[in-house]
Amino acid sequence: MFGCIKFDQYLHGRKHVNAYTDHKPLEAILAKRINTAPKRLERMILRLQKHHLKILYKRGCQMHISDQLSRSPTATKKEKLIKEYDIFKEKEEQQLQQDLENLDPDIYHCTR
Repeated sequence: MFGCIKFDQYLHGRKHVNAYTDHKPLEAILAKRINTAPKRLERMILRLQKHHLKILYKRGCQMHISDQLSRSPTATKKEKLIKEYDIFKEKEEQQLQQDLENLDPDIYHCTR
């Protein structure tokens, strides 16, 4: 329903609109007669009625684009920057540790 409302300007005036879904019960829900459907579904069917929808079931693994879009997103730019900063920080710490190890201990030896 969200997609039909969002893209109404593209769907308006088309004779038939095929909507592929991986939700099998949706076919039966929208095939019900309006007077036999519960009130909530009645409202949904009435809102979608102007689009002349034909609901077609397709397994989720066969719908590659939507399957990929529904998965967890990859790292965001902010997360990538944090990782890069952590790597930079590690290198900096390693360099500091090497510098400390290479210092001459006699120079910094305090005598009283």
